[in-house]
Amino acid sequence: MFGKERPEKKMDKKKLLLFDGPPVPFIRNGDFESDPNVEWVPVDCTLASVIGGVAGNCLQLTMTGGIFQNATQEILDDLIIGQRYIFRCWVKSGTSGNEAARILVIDTSLTEGYTTFLASAAGWTEYTVIFTPVAFSRWFVQVSKDTATAGTMLFDGAQLLEY
Repeated sequence: MFGKERPEKKMDKKKLLLFDGPPVPFIRNGDFESDPNVEWVPVDCTLASVIGGVAGNCLQLTMTGGIFQNATQEILDDLIIGQRYIFRCWVKSGTSGNEAARILVIDTSLTEGYTTFLASAAGWTEYTVIFTPVAFSRWFVQVSKDTATAGTMLFDGAQLLEY
C-alpha cells in the first residue's frame, strides 16, 4: 500500500531449538551420585557409589579377579566423524594403593581406541583423552584399574564433551 513492502523474514533453521533444557550428556551418571550398576558394566570388579568424591559421591571399583578391572559404558549418541571430543575423569588411589590405571574411549570394532595410561595417587587427579573419530561406529568409555592387586580404586566426574 504505502511505501515498499517489507521482505519476508526467513527463519534461520540453525537457530531452531528442538527442545528446551540442558543438553543431554554423552555419559550417564558420570558423577556417580546414584547406583553405577545401572549405566556402567563391571568386568572383574564390583561397582559402588560411595562418599568422598571430588564433589559428592564417586565410583568405587573393587577388584574381584583378573589382571584388569574396569567399568564400561556405551555412548548412546552418535559421535560426529571429524569432531574433536574430550573424555575426562578424576582418579584417586583406593585401598590397593598407587597403581596403574587408565581411561579410554574405544569403538566396538576395536579399530579405533584412545587411551590415557596413568598411575593413581593419594589425591584426586583429573586425566583426559582427546580424540577425533574417523569412522562411524558404536563407542564406549571405560575407566580401568590395571593391576591384579586386591583392593579398590576411585573415579569421579566422568564427562565426554565436544572439544
